[in-house]
Amino acid sequence: PDVWVSDGKIKAVGKNLKVPADVKVVDASGDTLLPGLIDAHTHTWGNALKEAEIFGVTTELDMFTEVQYMQQTKKSQAEGKDLDQADLRSAGTLATAPGGHGTEYGITIPTLSTPTEAQAWVDARVAEGSDYIKIVLDDGSAYGLHRPTLNKETLAAVVAAAHKDGKMAVVHIGRQEDARVAIGAGADALVHLFTDKKPDVDFAHFV
Repeated sequence: PDVWVSDGKIKAVGKNLKVPADVKVVDASGDTLLPGLIDAHTHTWGNALKEAEIFGVTTELDMFTEVQYMQQTKKSQAEGKDLDQADLRSAGTLATAPGGHGTEYGITIPTLSTPTEAQAWVDARVAEGSDYIKIVLDDGSAYGLHRPTLNKETLAAVVAAAHKDGKMAVVHIGRQEDARVAIGAGADALVHLFTDKKPDVDFAHFV
C-alpha cells in the first residue's frame, strides 16, 4: 500500500492513493515501513539518541540522566536541530534518599529525606525541564544489597507534588511490597518489575 505523509503526520494509507502532483514520491519497494518505536526506559547520554534512530527508535523515555545533557538536547531538538536523533523525553534528576540508588554514578543529586522537602524538590525539577518525575523506592534487598531509600511518607509527598505540578510520577521499585506502596500512593507507573517473588493472587485486583 501507499502511505501519504503531510506535515509530519500520516494523512492516508491505501493502494494507488490519489495525491496532488507536487507531493514528493519515494519508491520504497522491497523495504518495510514501520511506525517509529518508543523505548520506554533508557538512561540516555553520549550518542545514544543517534544510535537509537538507526534501529528505528524515534523517541526515548529517559528515566535519569545528567541535567545539563537533558537541557542541551531538548533545546537543540526544539530548535529543529539534530533531526538524525531520537526525540528525548526525560525525568532528568531522580528523587532518591541520601546515599540511595542514583547517587552512585558521580552525578550531583539533590536528595530528599522528609515529606516537607517534596514540593520544592519537584518544583526545581520542573524548572529544569523534567517531563515527568522519577522516584526511587528500592533498598536493594531484592538483589542482596542494602542502601537507603525514601520512606512511604516522602514517596507519597513527591507523588502529590508531581501531580500538583501537572507531571506524571513514575516509580523505580524492586520488591512487590514497594510496588504496592507506590501504587497506593497514586503513582502513575512502575518503571521496573518486582523480582523478589511471584505476584500475590490479589495483586492484579489491587492494581
